[in-house]
Amino acid sequence: MPTIDEKRVYTNTVGTETVYLGSELGVLGVTVSDAVVGEFGLAYRGAVRDIATAGPYVAAATDDGVLLADHRRRREDAGDEANMDELQFYNIGDGIDSASAVGFETTTQKKVALIAGEISGDIYRLTMSPDDIFGSQPEMLSTWNFIDTCSTVYEIDMPLIATAEGVFQVTSDAPSGTVISYAGLDTAHDIDAEPVAATTDGLYVLANGWIKIPSIEQAESVDIMRSSDRLVRAHAVCGGSLYACNVSNTAGLVPDMGAHWKSVNLPVTEPIMAVTHSHTTTYAVTTDGTLAACVDITTETAETTKKKPAHRREAEWQHRSLGVTGVSAIAVSHNNW
Repeated sequence: MPTIDEKRVYTNTVGTETVYLGSELGVLGVTVSDAVVGEFGLAYRGAVRDIATAGPYVAAATDDGVLLADHRRRREDAGDEANMDELQFYNIGDGIDSASAVGFETTTQKKVALIAGEISGDIYRLTMSPDDIFGSQPEMLSTWNFIDTCSTVYEIDMPLIATAEGVFQVTSDAPSGTVISYAGLDTAHDIDAEPVAATTDGLYVLANGWIKIPSIEQAESVDIMRSSDRLVRAHAVCGGSLYACNVSNTAGLVPDMGAHWKSVNLPVTEPIMAVTHSHTTTYAVTTDGTLAACVDITTETAETTKKKPAHRREAEWQHRSLGVTGVSAIAVSHNNW
C-alpha cells in the first residue's frame, strides 16, 4: 500500500499542478500531470478542516488558527530538490483559535486578504503584505478583525459563506466596513461563487431567487469552473456520488437544469466527499484519501487531441490511493503561477 511519504513518477514541475488535501493528519500535497499522480507527501502535520488556494498561496484552517504557505518558497534548510514536506506554513494572525473554514478575498503581489470562520460561527477578515509573513525578517502577527457571528461555518468562496444556518454574503465596501448578510437557504454544506449551493435538500442555483435543481438530493460539495471561451464545467457531490453538468454557456446552469446534470462513473468504490477543478482537470476525493482526476477534453485544442492515442480522446479518469485518512477538503494550485 502506498504511504504519504512516497515519491514517484516524476519531480519536474513543468506542466504540472499541485492538489492539496486537508485531512486529520495534515495538508497533503499531490503533484499531478495530465491527471496522473506523481510525487506526494505531507506539507503540514496537524488536523486540517479546510484548504483554500489563490495564485501561489495555500491557506489551511486548523485548530491553531489559519496557516499560510507560498508554494514558490521552501524551508530554509531544504536541499536542491523541492519536496512537498519542505513547504513552510506560517501562522498569519492572532485572534482565531480554531478555524473551520478559510477563503481568499484578494491576492496581489503586495496584498493578501482572507476571510475565515471559527467553529463558534465568528467571521473574521485579515489583510496583510506577503513580505510580512514570508520576508527574511517577518513582522509581528497581525490581528484578525472580527466581522460578525452567524453559525458554524463550513465553506467560503468569496463573497459567499456556507453555514449551518444557510448562505451569507460578505460585503467589504459597505459604509460601515466589512459586513455579512443572510442570503437565503437553510443548512449549506458548500458554496460556489457562481452562485451554486450544496445543501441537505440538494443543489440550488441563485437566479431569480434560489432555484432547486430537480432530481438531485443531499448535496455535499459543488465546484464550478469557467474557461476563457465561456465554457462551464460544473460538478457536485450528492450522496457520495459525483454529478456533472455539461453545458456550453452560463445560461445552461439555470434552464433545464435537471436534464443537464448526469451521474459520473468513477473507477473508485468509496463515496466521494468533495470535488474541485483546475483550468484543465477535474478532481474528486474520498474521505479515505483516494484521489480521482480527469482531464477535460473540452479544454484541449483539436490538434492536441489528435496527437493523443485513441483511448485518451475520451475523458478518462485516473485514480490513486494516497494513504491518508480523514480527508476534509481539497483545493488545487498551479506551479507555473
